Amino acid sequence: MLAALLERWHEETNNFHFSIREMIVTLDDVMHLLHIPIVGKMIRHRDHTSHEYGVELMTELFGVDEDNAIQEIDKQWDGFIGIMFLKRLCEEQLSAANQFEDAPREEEERHNRRQWCVRAFLIFLVGCTILYDKRNKHIYLIWLDAKHDLNMIHEWSSGGITVTNIFHYLSKAIDASKGSLNRYLTLLEVVIYFVFMFVVYPIIIC
Repeated sequence: MLAALLERWHEETNNFHFSIREMIVTLDDVMHLLHIPIVGKMIRHRDHTSHEYGVELMTELFGVDEDNAIQEIDKQWDGFIGIMFLKRLCEEQLSAANQFEDAPREEEERHNRRQWCVRAFLIFLVGCTILYDKRNKHIYLIWLDAKHDLNMIHEWSSGGITVTNIFHYLSKAIDASKGSLNRYLTLLEVVIYFVFMFVVYPIIIC
């Protein structure tokens, strides 16, 4: 069904063209189906984060030492971080945070470890769900821009970022030379189901 739907995609207007009407994945769909915010700031997305900026993000926001950060970025290409690296990092930082005692002199270090753990987990989570890549190997480091301040995460439009990614990869998938259909297809499948059940099917049987 997704392959058939892809043939109806028009990248100029970002919607599907059917003989009876047009269909589009809207922010309202995202809000009601995924219950994530659709109002807020968007990521100033770049296809690739520079090597230096990637190392800076990893050392500042993940607490990774510079040598390990360089090694991971070289392994995954500039601008990417491995999903399994994130999972391992989250576990290591959580374990380290739990080893600290309640002594005041260790409070700051424990707080930093927990912050690094939470960021790693959140990037791992979105990399496995709304920003899922079918290869499930890595994710753009640029998404860390939305995790600088964990108290301000609600100010970012996660729904808008999700829809933008779907549109981008739908447009790439219609050109076989550029790539295949991936990203968060569960959302697209659910939207298709609701549209066909409550819009297309009633028109057909009338």
